[in-house]
Amino acid sequence: SGNLFANHITASALQVNGNVFLNDGASELVLDNSTFSEMRYGTSCFFRANGSQTIIDSPFTKIKTLGIDTFNVTSSKVGIGTSTPSEKLEVVGKAIIRRTGTATAHSDTDLFVTDATAAGSTAAIQILGGNTGFSNLQFSDTDAYAQGGIIYSHSTDTMTIKAGASAAITITGSNQYVGIGTTTPTYPLSVEGDVDINAGELRIDQSNNIRFSGAQTLNASVSTGIVTIASHGSLTNTHINSNVTASGNISASGTLQGN
Repeated sequence: SGNLFANHITASALQVNGNVFLNDGASELVLDNSTFSEMRYGTSCFFRANGSQTIIDSPFTKIKTLGIDTFNVTSSKVGIGTSTPSEKLEVVGKAIIRRTGTATAHSDTDLFVTDATAAGSTAAIQILGGNTGFSNLQFSDTDAYAQGGIIYSHSTDTMTIKAGASAAITITGSNQYVGIGTTTPTYPLSVEGDVDINAGELRIDQSNNIRFSGAQTLNASVSTGIVTIASHGSLTNTHINSNVTASGNISASGTLQGN
């Protein structure tokens, strides 16, 4: 028992055929070399250390805990929880990226990003793309890669939200226009299709118009309370195919005709 010191010892100076046991609880095997110290197995596996770094070099490196593979390196790929990583880093099990503090992931969470130092702390995920490329967050299933997603085009500064493998909402960066059902919105809100307002209101502030087909307008004046239906351009007549009930006067600048 005790320490075994090997300082600049050549292979011919000390050779052991068999095992070497250090039985004392505080025993050490000290390899002391001014350049580096090394333990080698054959010609392809060695453990080397100096004052600034430690190197483990072998075709396959494995670290076990209680007989279970914990950390594996093979073919320049790192596996945590797996001995056969398929990419540069593969983790089998949940992963937590925590800047500071402590936090517990939900039972359904697979990747947890947190900064839980204080109530005002911020956790962030950054996706960096080229200034003429894209930054993507894709939602896949077992049948398709891009069933849903958030796609940002850096060349046009346009964000697209996908659903059912198609663009559902588009936000243009140049003017902050929003398109629903269209990828080229021409107004602050452009909707391609019907709009259903149920148990709510379509509210237009101030004396602005509701325009139909770019020609006929419906205007309600906030100051006077007068509702005006007007025709513009090629539309010369306004048709109301139902009863009109008024508690006040009805005035017309042209002919008022009833069928």
